[in-house]
Amino acid sequence: MTFTLMGCGEASFAPASMARLAQANIRFNHISIVATDMVKNAYSDDVSPEDMTTQLRRAITSKLSELQGDRVYNIGIKVTGYMLANPAVPTVSSPKSVLMLSVSVWNDSPDNKLMLPPSTVIAVDGLYGSALSIAKSQGSKDQRLAALTVRAGVEIAQYLARNAQSLEASTP
Repeated sequence: MTFTLMGCGEASFAPASMARLAQANIRFNHISIVATDMVKNAYSDDVSPEDMTTQLRRAITSKLSELQGDRVYNIGIKVTGYMLANPAVPTVSSPKSVLMLSVSVWNDSPDNKLMLPPSTVIAVDGLYGSALSIAKSQGSKDQRLAALTVRAGVEIAQYLARNAQSLEASTP
């Protein structure tokens, strides 16, 4: 199992990640998201599993639908924990939202089966307190969840880009 902590700035690394993935000639057929056993931080706003799944699916699909290669993969995402920053909770700096995910990628090729080792991906929205992040962390609950899941989409794209060589090695 690998562990990845990302969250530098806004979505600045996403274009490079997506370019690397496009070169890998891949696409995603099935995106499975499970949020039934997610653990909520004590200071977090509540998020239902349905809301989390819907927002995360929207963000991930938006990011991965750009990929239209010949190598077909599936991705499984389990939400293991979250902290949706609550602007009503006083903090020294702006509140941060965090999403912890377990990500698995595999193909269904009978000739050259590939399954990447499961990885823990942690997305942090507003880590560096830019004006945009602060505005997002103080918006409505839906706005804060949308911003966090978009950040998660960027982190997953980065995880996939780091594993592009393994994905390229598989036959379609």
